[in-house]
Amino acid sequence: FGNIYTAVGIFVLGRLFREAWGREAPKMQAEFNDCLEKNRISVSMELVTAVLGDHGQRPKDDYAVITAVTEFGHGKPQFYSTPELIKFCRAWRLPTNHVWLFSTRKSATSFFVAYDALCEEGTATPVCKVLGKIADISVPGSKDHVIVQGEILEGLVARIVSRESSVQMGVLRDFRQRSLDG
Repeated sequence: FGNIYTAVGIFVLGRLFREAWGREAPKMQAEFNDCLEKNRISVSMELVTAVLGDHGQRPKDDYAVITAVTEFGHGKPQFYSTPELIKFCRAWRLPTNHVWLFSTRKSATSFFVAYDALCEEGTATPVCKVLGKIADISVPGSKDHVIVQGEILEGLVARIVSRESSVQMGVLRDFRQRSLDG
């Protein structure tokens, strides 16, 4: 499988398919692999596993969350927008992180105020609670960070998106997924 990280990633991905698809997992994972190859898609993920070390808090469960999907096609690579990423992951029952959209000046300003207040010592529960209150749209992750990894946050990822994203983000409401917690 190349290296230890790839091997562990393949193992964890197989387990995620079994949890999500049950008896259909081998068939669905084969279809997923075919889809990736046929459409020249690359899926990037954060692999969280105690076996490969940790960054301050040992995870309580091994898991992965999809962070980016890229279609290579035959020209310039196309990265999926946040709504496209969520839709893709929900269709394949793949895990995603918590997503918050701050699409108005008020919510964006509130985000930066909250970030400044929480960035040094904020832990998962209060950060998620505050961001959920000020976001225009909030969609929980597939796995609850506190349950699988604990309260320590390693960081937040912020993306600047186009104005159309607030319209496209409606897909998040249509593709809510039940939690995949153990």
